Amino acid sequence: MIQFGVQLGGGDSRVRIQPLHILLNKIFNNSEIDYFETIENFSIYFRVCGKFNDFGDEGPNIIEYIQQKKLLCLDYIVPENTWQLNNNVELK
Repeated sequence: MIQFGVQLGGGDSRVRIQPLHILLNKIFNNSEIDYFETIENFSIYFRVCGKFNDFGDEGPNIIEYIQQKKLLCLDYIVPENTWQLNNNVELK
């Protein structure tokens, strides 16, 4: 299963990003897929910069493999200017 999480930095980030976050989870929510033996779940966690939090430069930040849970996690940073200056089509 592929799972997406999000940490929003405040301001209008929730209004712009949360609908896309929900859509991504709906698209990839398929627990019947069982291709890997070493990875059962892949989780992408978006850290969206905003008025109150700046998580750093755009792109992947932390990649972690939790062997006991067969879980691969990726933190991906989205700067404030990326979600503010682009329309919804470009954000998708």
